[in-house]
Formats: sequence, structure tokens, C-alpha cells
Amino acid sequence: MLYTPEIPSEEILQKLSKRYPQMDPDSFRACLVLARCGTDMNAAFEDFLVECKLSQGRFMVLGLMNRTPEEPFTPTQLAKALGVSRATMTGLVDGLESAGLVERGIHSEDRRKMRVRMTAKGRKAMDEIMPEFYGSVASIMSGVNSSDHKLLVEMLETVSKALVAYRRGEHS
Repeated sequence: MLYTPEIPSEEILQKLSKRYPQMDPDSFRACLVLARCGTDMNAAFEDFLVECKLSQGRFMVLGLMNRTPEEPFTPTQLAKALGVSRATMTGLVDGLESAGLVERGIHSEDRRKMRVRMTAKGRKAMDEIMPEFYGSVASIMSGVNSSDHKLLVEMLETVSKALVAYRRGEHS
């Protein structure tokens, strides 16, 4: 993970760009700030989830299911939506089921398939957690006005698309 608690000064970045002409000081600084922000945000969310006694994975499963808590999901749907393997999803569902937050059952249309449904206890837990979670997000983002939220999303989506292309080897 690329993390630096101290972002180099513009002067240092300019000197480095003379040594390494491939470096664009403004882009590099923006990249470092973005990486640090992502790391700090992840740490803040981890702190919140520790208080809730949930792992990030379990929270993501419950969060996805909480969008439509009355509807069942197949483990494959959950795994695909969260970008994890089916084996990882099995472990997450096992833990959530042990805690009484979800239940497994037979799929109503195909008895060969398993379905996972949020329990009343799971829904109650999310109804207790989410107001504080959304409040935390609002607090974190309070320094950015609402019109800049849209701009920030557009900019981050642009960076995200470039990252996907880079990881696919679509770069020079």
C-alpha cells in the first residue's frame, strides 16, 4: 500500500521531476493525497466497524442485503456484487448466519440453489448501525459543499477508469 503521512513539498516535487522527467509533480502530489485519503477513510470506517463488532466483509454483505431486506439473494449474486470469490462469500455468510443476522434456505424457484435472506435481527442491527454510519460519512464530507460532491465523484470516477485501464495493461 502506498501511504505517506507527509506529502512532499512542491519544491521537493519540482526537484524530483528534474531528476525523473516522467514525473508530473501535480499529478504525483494528487495521487499521494488521494492514496492517503483513501487509507485514512478506510481506517475511520474500520474503527467504526470495530465498535459495531462487524468485519468490513460482513458489513458489506449486510449493507447490500439491506438495500432490499425482504428479498433473498443467492450466494453467487452476493459474491459477484461485492467482487469476492464464492468461497469467501461462504465464510462471510457462515459468520452472519452464526450471529443470527442472515438465514439460509432453499431457493423458491430452483431447489438446487441456496438463498440467503436477512433476518429480523439483521435488519434491526442495520437499522441501529446505519444512522450513525451515515452521520459519520456526513461528518467526514462536511468540508465539501454539495456542488463539489458531484465534481469530486466525477473526478474520482475518471481516476478509477484510468486505474482499471492501467491494471489491464492499457497504458504506455
